[in-house]
Amino acid sequence: MPDRRLRRHVPLLVLLYSGLALAWGWRLHSQETAEPVDEVVQRTRVTLAKRIARLPQRRMQPALFQLGMLPEDEVRGLAAWLDEAPILRLRQVTVQSGPVHAPSPVNDALLLAEMSRPDAPSVEEIRLLVAAAGERVTEEVKVEALRMLASAALDDDDPSQALEVLVRACDSPAAGWEEVLALSEAARQAHRPAAALRVVSLWLNGDDKRFNAAQRDEALDLQCTLLLEGGRHAEASRVCLDALRSLADTQPVPVVMMERALRATEAAGESAELLPWIERLLRTHREHAASWQQLAEGHLTGEEYRRWLLHAARIADGQGMSGTACDSFFRVAAAGDLHVLGRLHALAVQVGQQKELDRLLGLLQSRDKNSVGVIELARALAAGGASSAAHDRLVAHLQKHPVDRDAAFALADIDQEMRGPGGAVMVWEGFLKRFPADVPALRRLADLQIQSGQHAQALRSLQRIPEDKLDESSARQMAALGGHLDDVAATHHALQWIVTRQKQPAVSDLMALAAVSSQHDDPAAADETLRMATARSAPGTFLARWTQRQPREATAEPFATAVEQVRPAIAVEE
Repeated sequence: MPDRRLRRHVPLLVLLYSGLALAWGWRLHSQETAEPVDEVVQRTRVTLAKRIARLPQRRMQPALFQLGMLPEDEVRGLAAWLDEAPILRLRQVTVQSGPVHAPSPVNDALLLAEMSRPDAPSVEEIRLLVAAAGERVTEEVKVEALRMLASAALDDDDPSQALEVLVRACDSPAAGWEEVLALSEAARQAHRPAAALRVVSLWLNGDDKRFNAAQRDEALDLQCTLLLEGGRHAEASRVCLDALRSLADTQPVPVVMMERALRATEAAGESAELLPWIERLLRTHREHAASWQQLAEGHLTGEEYRRWLLHAARIADGQGMSGTACDSFFRVAAAGDLHVLGRLHALAVQVGQQKELDRLLGLLQSRDKNSVGVIELARALAAGGASSAAHDRLVAHLQKHPVDRDAAFALADIDQEMRGPGGAVMVWEGFLKRFPADVPALRRLADLQIQSGQHAQALRSLQRIPEDKLDESSARQMAALGGHLDDVAATHHALQWIVTRQKQPAVSDLMALAAVSSQHDDPAAADETLRMATARSAPGTFLARWTQRQPREATAEPFATAVEQVRPAIAVEE
């Protein structure tokens, strides 16, 4: 990375060196006698320029200009400085008299460059030197140096040390909001949110202008988050509610402030305190003036309005305010959020508003745009725990539309959940009496029969699926069931269906098919299958030789044993 940055700055270095050459050319031209070039001076300038060139441009450019104009005696001092040990070099640019005047662009650049070197002292040693630098290093550079040290500590997986460094950085008047954010992240990693909370609170309570309104909101969010992470839920709730109470009556409620208060009050179990403020926020939306009947008829609502309306309904419900919650849920459902229908049904029964609920559902189904179908309503009711209401609604619909397969399927789905495992098979058998060729229902029935141990019935259910609608998963189920039941014909048919539809049949499928064919009662069918399996195998391979060797067995050996003999061979590849 440093080499890439150095290459990126090559044009600038060329320009600076060209300027330096011109400057020295002018100085030499102005003298009557040209002095010989000092190789130590030149070599020192080049060495330092390479180190400085790795820094950000705002540090590099002024430092290189100053380096080019330094008197030769100071450059010779820098040459001696380069020969010192790393810790001594850092001392001379921080707490001791160094080779160049400080503070200055060159001294700042030397400090930052030394910190980035592989032979740099430890983070703690550098931190102490930077903290004690006094006026030799500007506050801005100190903060930058401390940020670099914190990054190095995090790279060394030492967030506690990074936190200590950043606490010192944030105490500086030159620190910015970026340093506070970095400190907060280090505090999280060190599991010490209180340390970051102290700094954030100081910034919020101070009268300095170091961050703008957006950053102040970010600071308030961070303060709330740190309080919650530290388990101080009640304090977070109090801070957020106090901020809301400080608003003037005519002042709009900022959404970001409401989001913060919602998190805090929910964590503290004080959500009811927020209801008046949510109502105040909802009143700023035009759709709040519409009745739920108008909303159900298609009155447009915004996403933000629906979201806060749902929060209000859930908070009221959680606080046992059934009437208030029911009214809010009516509006939520009327606005199109059907997932609340189950809870709304329970509340409507509780407060005696079942007729209003029936009217709401009718309006949702009959509105001109974005009407809701009976199946969607029924599934939403069932998903919310109102399965009986969903069942009754679908039964009433099917009495008028008995051939509505989708409605009947949804009803079977709901009835399966209501009856549980014991009655689920009967539900789908009843459905198939009305729709005997329904493939999804046959698959559902077979799965339930397998789960209840009815393997023979499950095989018969799968065999009812037409071959043009059969899928590989169902075919493999049939093969497995046939093997379990010693039904050679069923297994042979299923495996043959799988192999013939594979572009490149799997070795295991071909070998299983060959093994099954050797047990088949129909010699012609068995021979034909063996020839097909051999043809689909690569000539001369182990699989081809194996399929050719399969004898026809005249014994009554169980089919499962024949299948087991295939298993060791399947692992043998060419």
